[in-house]
Amino acid sequence: MSRILVLLDRHQQPLPIQCLNSKHEVFALDSATSANSPVEMGNIPFDLCILDKSNFDRISSLVATLKTASAPVFLPFLLVSKGINSADTDSPFLLTPEQLEGRIDDLLLSPFPPTELHFRVENLLARRQLSLELHNIQEVVQKRNLAENVLTASLQASNENLQREIYKRVEVEATLRSNSYLDSLMNAMPDIVCFKDAEGRWQEANPAILELFELCRDEYRGLKDSQLGELSTFYREALAACEVSDREAWHKGSVSRGEEVIP
Repeated sequence: MSRILVLLDRHQQPLPIQCLNSKHEVFALDSATSANSPVEMGNIPFDLCILDKSNFDRISSLVATLKTASAPVFLPFLLVSKGINSADTDSPFLLTPEQLEGRIDDLLLSPFPPTELHFRVENLLARRQLSLELHNIQEVVQKRNLAENVLTASLQASNENLQREIYKRVEVEATLRSNSYLDSLMNAMPDIVCFKDAEGRWQEANPAILELFELCRDEYRGLKDSQLGELSTFYREALAACEVSDREAWHKGSVSRGEEVIP
């Protein structure tokens, strides 16, 4: 149901409302004849306003404000006025196109047949309905685009995370392969090889040095020479000497060469 607001002065010829479609709700405001009397319509919902020239003169700025507030939805205003050739020449139609632009969407000059009023009203209401439907479609499209943008951003972030994980996995696999090559080399070397951290804790050792000090593969990692001496008491002094030479090498900060006697 469409709501039609009628603003006509009391002395205006009655509008043939009976010709309008019965599905529309037509209501009128009690406007006074004084040109300075305000018309309270800012908070009244309506789909079409039919007004005469005197009311238009009074609220033309309000009409522009209401149309701007309603945009982009079309809010129509139909101006009903006396024609220049009307029998009543007290107030002929003297408005210019510039005065109507952006405010009045259709103009009906009296006298006019009731069917003409019906046609103009239905045309304006149809335009408003199309405008509302278009606006609703645009809102749906905007919400859908927003949802798609959010989904796209989420997928992009997931893809970036996946790429980082793949890159890390490739690096880990490359490191593992490198370590595998190093392990193979260390295990094949007849010379003793041992990797320690800055604190002198054993990290990796090849079978040659483990066999020399009679150490098990599962117990040496993370222990210092002095601690390993408790596990292999026969080589305690030799391991303690290794710890001393390691501290000297770290303190020197360069390549250190020496000879150690291991019984």
